[in-house]
Amino acid sequence: MDSGLILMILKHNIGIKTVLEDEYLITLIYTSIQCIKDYGIKSIGIGTADMELIASYATWKYNQRKKGEAMPRALEYDLHNRLLKECGKNGS
Repeated sequence: MDSGLILMILKHNIGIKTVLEDEYLITLIYTSIQCIKDYGIKSIGIGTADMELIASYATWKYNQRKKGEAMPRALEYDLHNRLLKECGKNGS
């Protein structure tokens, strides 16, 4: 997993260009990874699609803190589809 790339995607998503919040955003990335794993997706962080999922989840967490937004349907679908894909590979 390339946390630098995920940080770059996250900063682009939320419109931050400075390094002032990088420490918080990196913590948010690792928290998002754990939340995704708690959702049931165990093999996260390997490919570019996984990094995009992590960045999207972290973007939502960031916006939720500021605006109290519910999880976007597209993110819910991405999580659900990723979980189904993983279950299909494992035969569960």
